[in-house]
Amino acid sequence: MFPVVGRSGVAFETIHVERLPVLDRNERFATAPGVADAIEILMDARADDAASTRLDGISVVASGRGFGGKSYGLALAIADKRARKIGSPNTPLIATGRILERERGRIGAIEGFDVKAEAVLTRATEESELLDFAFPAENWKALEATLRQRLLDAQRAGRLRLWPGDSMEDLATLWQVPNPTRRRRSVLAMAAVVSLVAATGAAWQYWQGADSRACRSTERALGASHDDARIAAAIAQCRAALARDPNDPHLHFLLGKALNQGGSPVLAAAEFKAGAVAGDVGAMANYGRYLWQADPTDIVARRGARQWLERAAGKGSVDAARDIGYMLLDDSASRPDPVGAQYWMAKAQAMEAAGNHSDGLTQ
Repeated sequence: MFPVVGRSGVAFETIHVERLPVLDRNERFATAPGVADAIEILMDARADDAASTRLDGISVVASGRGFGGKSYGLALAIADKRARKIGSPNTPLIATGRILERERGRIGAIEGFDVKAEAVLTRATEESELLDFAFPAENWKALEATLRQRLLDAQRAGRLRLWPGDSMEDLATLWQVPNPTRRRRSVLAMAAVVSLVAATGAAWQYWQGADSRACRSTERALGASHDDARIAAAIAQCRAALARDPNDPHLHFLLGKALNQGGSPVLAAAEFKAGAVAGDVGAMANYGRYLWQADPTDIVARRGARQWLERAAGKGSVDAARDIGYMLLDDSASRPDPVGAQYWMAKAQAMEAAGNHSDGLTQ
């Protein structure tokens, strides 16, 4: 559904998309009577789709033909994604937002958002099912505080689920097929220990000297071991490697992991910080987590944690993006932000679907 503002108030129109294989790979891949600019909108919304699916054929049917503007674009784009992905969610959804022209799925702000949001709130109280409400993140940031709080209250009451997004990628959870085997980490477990980012098997330019190779090899063999001798060996090897190459940021990250596993979180944090400042993605993520978990009530530390986690997420760290979501839900915060948390959780899921690893490397 998408809301339309008219003379008599806000009405909810529906937009229905069905797969139509006969139109596959056709320049006019969609039949959309009465829906202006549907093909142009979908070409922008599908910009990052695989080449094999970018021209999937569909039919589009809207319940009304009297609406103008392009704020229905987001509803059309999400319906299109759901129709073309077998097993995707079919939950009740209201969406409003523009798909910006030639900007690869970016979502633009709309006018009259406050009026539409009020109507969605009313609709949420009338529905028996939980409603998903997707909209531009730009509109959410500019929303009047009282209305924002009422939307949050509706979400906490289980009537509404809010999905602000800057791009289609941010909202991918709304059409991705659920994976029941995916491991979900708990906030409590994260608060108890500093989570460690696993090293990958990709070749790194850092490993040029014997000490560096030994540090990497020992750290890999360490795994989740609590054997004091193995941990001590890993620490010694990585310290030797850093003595030879003190400017290698990834060695700081690996030494920090070994120190943390050996029960020295403060020393580990110093290494994570050194690696983070020098540009290592895993070090950024782990230093951000340390700042958050060392004292979750410290506002200054939380601000620093958010900055480092965002830098890591910006370089492709899925875990850092997800950890921002957990941090925004943290009960120790003076003002938890469930909407912001959903935004970052969805972003992490989209990054993971795109092939990113926990430490920012791509598969």
